[in-house]
Amino acid sequence: MSHSPALKQRDYQQLLENTRQCLEDKSEKSITQAMSTLQNLVGFEYAVISQFDQKQNIRRILKVVNHSYDLQWVDAYVSEQYIQIDPVIEQGIKTVGPFEWSTNKKIKPKRPQQFFNAARDFGLKTGVANVFTSKQKAPLSHDYYTVISMANVEEPRVELSKYLLQLMSPVLSESVSKCTTRQPVCLSKREIEILKWMMAGKSAWETSIILSISERTVRFHLANVYKKLDVVNCPHAIGEAIKLGLV
Repeated sequence: MSHSPALKQRDYQQLLENTRQCLEDKSEKSITQAMSTLQNLVGFEYAVISQFDQKQNIRRILKVVNHSYDLQWVDAYVSEQYIQIDPVIEQGIKTVGPFEWSTNKKIKPKRPQQFFNAARDFGLKTGVANVFTSKQKAPLSHDYYTVISMANVEEPRVELSKYLLQLMSPVLSESVSKCTTRQPVCLSKREIEILKWMMAGKSAWETSIILSISERTVRFHLANVYKKLDVVNCPHAIGEAIKLGLV
């Protein structure tokens, strides 16, 4: 696989330093710093790394390190179980090495096409990805995968992005598997709706009138929000939701 002659010695030195940090720190920060280096080199717009396992064709997300994807898209991906139908994942499992993807493809199965339509709504058009497979040690009998996806890569640097993904995937996979990551928070449409009315200064009773539901139902949804966000009260929930880009 060829790569751009624009990659200089200092670029390799920076990648080497990122590799050292990833393997020693075992933290999200070192992983996102490595992805920022890749962003400077290839000019992608969005990137995310996630790990999942697969048993009997059922996939389960284990960890997500989000570099720059829209948080609402990450939440939708998790809550809608898009990993089960994601055409990029399907292609990656069958492909050896990095590959290009596009949401402009026409796919006959309805749900995967709906996935691409939703992805376009969040500005995801084309990209480069790699699905790296790691063998589990006995007694586990299934594999886990690390998918690294860079969206809207600058066209002249697509080949360079493939080269760098080939180079960095083993390091990033190892680092993600050993770091502790916070799983994406998924709030339902109703929970977000109630939280927004709370942000507007409405009480639980006033919100119940506005939404034509009982006050008890409003408080039930708020309790779920507190649990998901790991907060103790409404102002705390609002602050955390704003920080995470959920409202």
